[in-house]
Amino acid sequence: MERFVYLLNYKFSGIKNVEKILNFSFYKETINNDYNPEPYKVKGIYGTNGVGKTAVVRSFDILIDIMFNRQYLTDSVNIEMLKNIINKKTNKAFMEVEFAVGDESLDYTCKYNIEIARVDNEINILSENLLIRNGSYSKNNYEPVYSVKNGVIDDSIDIDSTLVESSKNLLLKQTFSSIIFKNETLRSLRGKNENMFFALLGLIAFHFNVNIHFDTEDDHVSSINRKKINDMIAEVVQGGNVRDLSTKEIFSNFVSGEQIPKADKFLSAYEDRLKRATKFIKLFKPELKEISYERKENKDYYEITAIKFTYNDYAIDFDYESCGIKRLFNIFNKLDWACSGGISFVDEIDANINDVYLQKMIKYFIEYGKGQLCFTSHNLSPMEELNVSKKSIDFITQINTVEPWIKSGHRNPIKEYRGGLIKNIPYNIDPIDFIGVLGTYE
Repeated sequence: MERFVYLLNYKFSGIKNVEKILNFSFYKETINNDYNPEPYKVKGIYGTNGVGKTAVVRSFDILIDIMFNRQYLTDSVNIEMLKNIINKKTNKAFMEVEFAVGDESLDYTCKYNIEIARVDNEINILSENLLIRNGSYSKNNYEPVYSVKNGVIDDSIDIDSTLVESSKNLLLKQTFSSIIFKNETLRSLRGKNENMFFALLGLIAFHFNVNIHFDTEDDHVSSINRKKINDMIAEVVQGGNVRDLSTKEIFSNFVSGEQIPKADKFLSAYEDRLKRATKFIKLFKPELKEISYERKENKDYYEITAIKFTYNDYAIDFDYESCGIKRLFNIFNKLDWACSGGISFVDEIDANINDVYLQKMIKYFIEYGKGQLCFTSHNLSPMEELNVSKKSIDFITQINTVEPWIKSGHRNPIKEYRGGLIKNIPYNIDPIDFIGVLGTYE
């Protein structure tokens, strides 16, 4: 049985205009022996313009990247980005994820959180915590695995002195999890510190099960070595098969500039996924014959130089395809990853996609998907499908709170949302309010 990683809860604050903590629940509050994520596997996040929908995805992306990237807070591009998107009032950002790990049954759950702050011209880590709760008994309490505050490890928690020593003077800029991973000390924890071993193993698996897509820019691509991670997991996990994560989204989109490691495994995975993406696009554009690529060879990798869409008697470069087809092509990886058992976050899933097609894709995922899909959207048609699932619709309000949709009787989320009946989303703009604003009037 393949091991699973399932997102239970995510909360954050301090990114863009989000000052207070926004909390998003992906499962019921009580986790016990009847654990069954099937009714909870999809979530749509809605709200008016500027309330923080993209901030949800952006903050999640930051959390995923900072977990194991030792250079994240010393990279000038990341520093500049964080200086601009960390809330100007709070000057700090907090992110916390809770997830479950298991195979046929739930083995344990983990919580990981981090708080970063804008300090003068730099970004520092204020705190980092990893906790674990063993078993599926709902009354089990979380136990701290490690806790870091202002660059210092909490010495009341039993942690190997060599790990503490290796992290000295580094924890304001690097996460403790990334230092442990870099030093390849995870294997040595087995039998010495079981809680830390399994918590870090779960955190690694969670990291590699997440796929993130933004509408207007390149997707998140993890910068750490997937093969080393996959080999490590394969070696230390006892029982069951381990999903091959080493080829996971080594190509985040199929666009020019992508670099494919020079190994048959990666290149064949790329070509196989491209063939499946072709079948996907042909559902919407039957006249498409083939999607091909051109590459140039470098020392350690192949660089994709062009993507071509071939029709009966002509071919079009990817850059000149229609916006809708390009959008479908780019999010194929994310939808496919979620359907195959991974966790995908997609910002503005409805951008340039016909709402009839979008609704049918969401319905397919609800019925056949094996993983989790979370998306932001302005298109209301997916709500018809989402309304059959649990915890599947969240509204971000104008006062920085989350209002989960609760299905009851004949209530209709589309009608209530449009009618301004969702708490703190009044939609109190009328057509006459635009008089004197749009156009010229005497």
